[in-house]
Amino acid sequence: MKKIFCLSIIMLLSSTLAECNTPSEPVGTPPDSTNYVYDAQRIDQISEFCKSSLSMLEDKTTPAKELNTQMYRLMDTLEFTIHHCQDLEFNMWLRGYARYITMPVILDERLDDNVTDRITPMPYLWTMSKTDSEAIAYTTLFRGSWEMYDRFTNIILLSNRGEQKCMFVVSNYSDTIMEDLTIKFFDENEEITTLHATDAEMIDDDDYGAGILRVIFPFGEIMPLLERSSTMEVSYNAKNEKVLFMHLLFEKEKRLVKGISSREK
Repeated sequence: MKKIFCLSIIMLLSSTLAECNTPSEPVGTPPDSTNYVYDAQRIDQISEFCKSSLSMLEDKTTPAKELNTQMYRLMDTLEFTIHHCQDLEFNMWLRGYARYITMPVILDERLDDNVTDRITPMPYLWTMSKTDSEAIAYTTLFRGSWEMYDRFTNIILLSNRGEQKCMFVVSNYSDTIMEDLTIKFFDENEEITTLHATDAEMIDDDDYGAGILRVIFPFGEIMPLLERSSTMEVSYNAKNEKVLFMHLLFEKEKRLVKGISSREK
């Protein structure tokens, strides 16, 4: 059963993604706005736009008006693509890019508050996918863009007519050690709810030697924690250090994720 469940998640992440409105047309949006297939050409187009935007940001001679115009479009592009892009590697690259430019954007006095306010949530967005029978949401946790491909955690929420599950896929390719896995939820009053791997409904450690651990919790246990929390942490003991990922939970994103909990079982 666990193999079937994992395969279902992988296949669904590769399917067509659901619609979402954005303030303006992002870079890389095809004429058919319901087309969320990100082929190599589309990915290259978005990637080059991100790189050129960073160059403009780093160039202190770029006029404020020109920079703001570029960055407004960049924010639309990042939000739209992270919400919808089913290419997992590129989606992670965008999250790392957003994390990398967050402080330069916030500290740049040329930029409007509307731009600087939008950059902070970008690495913490949820990617949504829906079909007639299934809905899925996932997000990625990592400490920083410098190690995002070596150590990261994916949180995957799945709801269909047969089952609802929450899976934490913890990856540590650096040294493959993930001991004492702990998940903490912090609400607005700083009250903490702590879960351990031993609290899980199922642990899939078949790929532990390769640095991958899958831990599955009941959907009904995790959703209320996500809904009332403002911050989440995932931590474990690696070979020579404690690895801790912090993830911010924004109200707008929680409303999106909440939509999959009402799917007909």
